Amino acid sequence: MEAKKTPLYHTFIARGANVRNAGGYFAPIAFSDPKTEHLTTREKAGLFEIFGQFLVEVSGRDAERLINETHVADVTKLHDMKGTYCGILNDKGGFLDDVITWRVNARKFWVCPAPHRVDVIVSHLKETGKGMEVNVVSLGYRYTSLSIQGPQSRACLQEMTDADLSNDALKPFEIVETSLSGVDDVIISRTGFTGELGYELFIPTQNAEDLYAAILEQGADKGLVPCGVAAMVSLRIEKRYPIFGRDITEANNPVEAGLG
Repeated sequence: MEAKKTPLYHTFIARGANVRNAGGYFAPIAFSDPKTEHLTTREKAGLFEIFGQFLVEVSGRDAERLINETHVADVTKLHDMKGTYCGILNDKGGFLDDVITWRVNARKFWVCPAPHRVDVIVSHLKETGKGMEVNVVSLGYRYTSLSIQGPQSRACLQEMTDADLSNDALKPFEIVETSLSGVDDVIISRTGFTGELGYELFIPTQNAEDLYAAILEQGADKGLVPCGVAAMVSLRIEKRYPIFGRDITEANNPVEAGLG
């Protein structure tokens, strides 16, 4: 099967990235070299596309019930616009995926599975939710997912939005819906895969190319650089963050994975 082109494929080609098939998508392996991109993210900031990362929206009167019945978490304890990292398990207690799930309100949640597990999670939620007043749908490429990571990530973004991204205003795993460089309907989450200060952005796909360029331009004087898959992987491994299919599978339960 031919790899899929992401909304930023032509942007990456124009910027001279080494683009190859990664997980079924044409993705930039590196723009310069992986070591430089890795270290720049640790010391300044790096901008990544998280190809195939979709939000799964769970909504309706029984949305909270379904999330509680399928997640190893009690989301009734979350305040609105707050997320949690946890597992969704099969009937033997093994991982279907490790996810971040945000409570938008009591009737709407956003689940963020690994890109290659979206269909599995959507099917599981729909099957478990039969008989409940709930709707489960992948938002797909309504949004393109970017991740800006590193100690200068806040400084790069703050000048582009009226939302307060300070430590007190946006704590880890919290989200805010805002505008970014004049583009509305942007979701900013204080999450990431590096262990550094960082944010994941869900951007309306029709604005993805323009915002990608605008973020890099805004952050240039702060050392922000575009980064590829190789640095993404090395940063994740260095921080010992697991990923489904490589570090955990359906044969592992949360205790065995060190996530219990």
